[in-house]
Amino acid sequence: MKKYFIVIILMISVLTLKSQITIDQNDMPNVNDTFRIATAANAGSDPSLTGTNYTWDYSALTPASETVDTFVSVISTPWTYQLVFNNPFGQNQATIARPQSIPSLPSLGTMQISITNEYDYFKESSTEFKKEGFGATINSVPMPITYNAPELYYKFPMQYQTTYSSISAYSLSIPNLIYFGESINKSSIVDGWGTLKLPGGDFSVLRVKSTIITNDSVYIDSLSFGMSLPPRTTTQYEWMAKLKGIPLLQVNSSNLTNTAYYRVFQQPQGIVQDKPVDFSLSVYPSPARNNFSIEYTLASLSDVNLEIFDASGRRVYSNQEINIPAGKHFLPLDKKTALPGNGLYLVKLSAGDHILVKRMLVVE
Repeated sequence: MKKYFIVIILMISVLTLKSQITIDQNDMPNVNDTFRIATAANAGSDPSLTGTNYTWDYSALTPASETVDTFVSVISTPWTYQLVFNNPFGQNQATIARPQSIPSLPSLGTMQISITNEYDYFKESSTEFKKEGFGATINSVPMPITYNAPELYYKFPMQYQTTYSSISAYSLSIPNLIYFGESINKSSIVDGWGTLKLPGGDFSVLRVKSTIITNDSVYIDSLSFGMSLPPRTTTQYEWMAKLKGIPLLQVNSSNLTNTAYYRVFQQPQGIVQDKPVDFSLSVYPSPARNNFSIEYTLASLSDVNLEIFDASGRRVYSNQEINIPAGKHFLPLDKKTALPGNGLYLVKLSAGDHILVKRMLVVE
């Protein structure tokens, strides 16, 4: 009897190890979460392959670039956006926001459209995680832009064969220049579970497949011309794990190309090393709105190099000094002269053989 009991326990243990996970509200991003994401132009493996207790091997992915993704409190975003997304009496109240960095649009004749200070706004509950809209400063005019219905990212609890869908739309208009509208028809299914292999390790995951059909329309006032663009269809594959905040891997498949975005868990080479006693770096306030200060402590006499990088990895500020004595030092900076604009930045301190990096968010 004892032998049979042990066999039953072992069988239960094996089944438990191979059983699927469940994704819920606790597995979504939190305020101040920061994620490093690598982009691979060629996803390699066929992302459509799936199944139960399946193994997806993306361990050979090679990054073409890396970015930093972060989430912030809604109250830390520009107040003009908060009028819509932090309004307890409104229909689009959000619980968390994410700064975005997007390029300016091509010029239209003599008119240039610049888009800065963009934030995506999300609402999280025990039953779903959805996007309520976004805020952007377009040609120096701050615009909170809401969806007529939220875009549903995830439905909870999320398990194998869970399905959900949403149809969302928004529009924006710049007087005497351009009107732009977009609708997003999204249909999702959890079509697999198993093990995901990445360069950073192996993970138990659920796999979500989403078919996204986007329809755009545009009208250019200066040309008195408008049109509806051909629909764009993207198949999006996401691999979700417990307590990871965002997908470990996302593959976007469109026009016969597969672009992969995957989490990087090891620190970039040459950025973070063991720090000696009395070697520290801090940046405050963060988020910063106007002036900010970099404070650092040295353990011994050192040559110091302070650098600031934007989210794309481009260096936007550098300050080198030699023979800085041991102790605490301050460097006050004005964001208007030191930085090109709002967004997420990395502050890097190099002193001798030691390096430290801190994250800093700059807002309006």
